[in-house]
Amino acid sequence: MLSPDVPDNEEVSLGILTQPHLDLLSECALRWRIGHAYRAVCFLDLVKDFFERESIPIQCVPEALSGVVRTVGDTDVDNLMIQDVSPFLFFSFSNKSQCSRSQYEYLSNVYGALFTLFMSYLYHSMDQLPSLKPSDIEHFLTILDHVTDSGLLDKFNLDVVARFEDIRDYARQMSAAWYDAKMDGIVKGNHGVNRALPLLMMTDEIEKSQKLLGKRFPDPVLGCVLACFDLILTKWLGRCSQLDFASLFAHVVVPRFINDLSSSQKRLYESSMNGPTPDVPIQDIFSLYRRTKMLIEMHDAFCPQ
Repeated sequence: MLSPDVPDNEEVSLGILTQPHLDLLSECALRWRIGHAYRAVCFLDLVKDFFERESIPIQCVPEALSGVVRTVGDTDVDNLMIQDVSPFLFFSFSNKSQCSRSQYEYLSNVYGALFTLFMSYLYHSMDQLPSLKPSDIEHFLTILDHVTDSGLLDKFNLDVVARFEDIRDYARQMSAAWYDAKMDGIVKGNHGVNRALPLLMMTDEIEKSQKLLGKRFPDPVLGCVLACFDLILTKWLGRCSQLDFASLFAHVVVPRFINDLSSSQKRLYESSMNGPTPDVPIQDIFSLYRRTKMLIEMHDAFCPQ
């Protein structure tokens, strides 16, 4: 679909296969007695591989996932190669004795691979903080919600927690990197003697970015992921079971600013008292106090714990 052999003006179905191809595969499956549900999972596995090789757009993955749902929904449960339609979404597998262990493992592994793949994409999307937009990750979140709601990832419990925390830690690292780069740029661009000016400019940058994140992501994302695995674990982790970009950003950059302010406190005071025309006007000191108070209040609002 993304191959250079496909013309830009040619429309290609998100299902990838044309109707003649589908008819041929159906005939082969009929002859070889391959069930519809198993075929759908095999196709999903191939779509995942094609996407990893950047041969198809991400929109093809939800299409393949929905194909699994449609196939299971349209198939008589007694005839499924993998038994039991889940009352929650897809598969409950409460009757695993009636299905092949290898088939169950295959489906679980495909969903586990999808989870790992798109958690990785979500992880690297943290590079864009604090300029991250919902459109940058909406497909990842849709697929992750879809996969985790299936109930097939129970055996990946500990791995899920670790990957979730990895994303949170990386979001903190990128927030800190943004702060350091922004502050360094402001300091290098300030050629005057007013030591308060870079700090005042930094408060503007933090406020602007914090409000933008809060507007774009008013609610945490993936808050339900860990709840799908272990209620006790979720209660123990508290807000750690959520990926709250605005909270993570504020938790890093505001304390970082306070540390910079504290380290400059003595020099700011001295520069505001050095003669009739001090290097730092007293008005800037009061402005810095008000702006710092505002940042602390904003931090407390986004990070109540």
